[in-house]
Amino acid sequence: MLYRFTHALANIYGFIAFGGFVALFLIAFAFTVLYPIVPIILIMIAPFAAVAAVGGSRLLRVAERFFARRKLASAHCPHCDGACAASTSIDAEADSIVPVSVLVCSRCARAFIASGRVLPISIQASSTSSSDHCAD
Repeated sequence: MLYRFTHALANIYGFIAFGGFVALFLIAFAFTVLYPIVPIILIMIAPFAAVAAVGGSRLLRVAERFFARRKLASAHCPHCDGACAASTSIDAEADSIVPVSVLVCSRCARAFIASGRVLPISIQASSTSSSDHCAD
C-alpha cells in the first residue's frame, strides 16, 4: 500500500513541481505592474525552490525503494503482492555489463533489483520467459 502510494506520487511529482513553478511565474507576471517587489522576491526564491524540488524527488525515490525492499525481503512483489522468483538480467542503467540478480513477479511481470529499483520495461521483457505479460 505505501509502496504503491509513493510510487504513484514519485511518478507524478515532476508534473506537480512544474505546475508549481508555472503558478509562481503567473503570480510574478501578474504582480509585475501592481507590486514590483513580489517578482523580485520570487526570482530570489526560485533557485532554492528548484533545489527543494529536486530534493523532494530524490526523497520520494528513497522512500519508494525503502518500501520496495521491505516487501522484496519476503519475496513478494511490492506492487501487487504476488510471489517473486529470482532471475538474472543485465541492468541497462548500470555502468558495467555485469548480470545482476533480479526478482521477477509472477503476477504483474515487474522486475526488481535487490535495491528496490524497478528495471525498465525492455529489460523486463527480455528477462521474463513469457512475452504476453504487460508491465508499466
